[in-house]
Amino acid sequence: MLNSKASLSMDRFNAYDALSEIAPAELTQVASQLNQTGVVSDEDGLCLGSMLIEHWSNRCSDLIRGYGYGGGELAVRGAFFSAVGAIYLLYDQKRHSGEDAADELRRVAKLQVT
Repeated sequence: MLNSKASLSMDRFNAYDALSEIAPAELTQVASQLNQTGVVSDEDGLCLGSMLIEHWSNRCSDLIRGYGYGGGELAVRGAFFSAVGAIYLLYDQKRHSGEDAADELRRVAKLQVT
């Protein structure tokens, strides 16, 4: 049987609340990168960790829009790579397809290995 206390604490992670606590300058950098490339990953050295991206919501997207993001709807894509572990990214669905996002995940994983 699962430990219900552990299960509850995992369910309580709220990406919006976590994102709201990040410094405005850092959120502006995320918005800027999304505007420039349409993609941001948990490996970019910005403030977005894998847990935050994994639990991304429409409220998170709305918050990033408040910091200057002007693109399309954001989607989450993630993959596990045996050499580097899990990598997550957000991508602008107007600019990139799911296959583009998968290609970007592979590119980022390759950079982590070298």
